[in-house]
Amino acid sequence: MLRGCEQFVCKLFRDPCGLAENAYYQAHASDLLDHAGGVTRSLLKSDVKKPQKVQAGLALCIVLPSLIFALVYYARAMWVRYQYPWLSVGIATWFFLMVLFTGAMALGSCLSKNKTGDSGLVSFLLFFTCLLAWAAAFYTGDITFHQYTENYYGLMRLNTYRSVDPQKSNGQQVMDAGVIEFTPGSSLDLRHSIGFKDGDVYCVAPVMKNGTGIGHGQTHVDFWAVGVNCCSGKAADFSCGEYKMASTRSGVRLVNDDQRQFFRLAVQKAEAQYNIQATNPIFLHWIGTPSEEVNALYDDYIGSFIKNVFGFVCIQLFIVAAAAIVFAFV
Repeated sequence: MLRGCEQFVCKLFRDPCGLAENAYYQAHASDLLDHAGGVTRSLLKSDVKKPQKVQAGLALCIVLPSLIFALVYYARAMWVRYQYPWLSVGIATWFFLMVLFTGAMALGSCLSKNKTGDSGLVSFLLFFTCLLAWAAAFYTGDITFHQYTENYYGLMRLNTYRSVDPQKSNGQQVMDAGVIEFTPGSSLDLRHSIGFKDGDVYCVAPVMKNGTGIGHGQTHVDFWAVGVNCCSGKAADFSCGEYKMASTRSGVRLVNDDQRQFFRLAVQKAEAQYNIQATNPIFLHWIGTPSEEVNALYDDYIGSFIKNVFGFVCIQLFIVAAAAIVFAFV
C-alpha cells in the first residue's frame, strides 16, 4: 500500500493533467483515505472506551467484595448459622466459588494473547479483594458467632425461673434455666469464694440464703456466681458482677461452653477445700437486671455486624482508591 502511495505521488507530479492515469490514481487515493479514516476512528473509540472500562472495573472492585463480605459475614455470624448450620456452610461455599471464578477471569486475562493492560490489573485487583473479603468475613464472623450470637440465642431458648430458694432447690430442678431470680434474702457467700487459674483466673462464689451457708452446716451447693479475672485465686476475694449490691439476687446463665469446664474445676477445688458437694452446678453471671444483660447481648450482636461491614467497606474504598492512583501512572 505504501508503494502504491509513492507511485501515485510521483505520477501526479510528473503528469498532473493526465486524465486517464489521474482517474486511476484518484480511485486509489480514495481507498487510502477511507482506510486511514477507519483506523483513526477505531483508535479514537479505543481511547474513549479504555478509561470507561477501567472505571467500571474499579467500581466493581468496591461493590462485589463488599457484598461478599456482608453476606458471608451474615451467614457465619448471625442467626442463620445458629438455626440452620448447613445453610451457613452452603452460602459461604457458594461465595467461595464466586471468588474462584474471579480468579479464573484474572488468570485468563494474563494468559490471553491480546494483552488487556489496565483491564488485566483490575481483574487481579478484583480477585484479590474478593478473596480478602471472603477470608475476613469467614474469620470475623466465626468470632462474633461464639462471642455474641451463640450466647444470645442460647439464652433465648432457655427458661426463666423466679423465687428459687438456693437452700431448698438444686441444680437438677432448673437445668433449663437461662435466668434465675432467687428469693429475697439470697446473696453471695463471699467468704467461701475461690478461684482456679489456667492463664486466666476463673472465679466462683456460692449463692446462699442469708443466715445459712457453708459455715452453718449446709453441705450441698449448686448455684454459683462466676466471673473471669475478678479474683486473685489465692484468697476469698471474689469481685465479679454486682457482688457489692445487696439488692441483687438474680443471675444470667453462663452459656459459654469453653469457659464452663474451667468453672467446674474451680467448684471442684471449692468442694475439696470446704468439704461440700456440687452435684449439678449452675453457673450464673450475678446481675440485678437480667433483661438488660440479655438486651446488651443483642445490641452487641447487631452492632458487631454493622461495625464490621462498615469497617470493611472503608478499607475497600481505600484499597481501590490507591489502586486507581497507581493505574493512572502505569
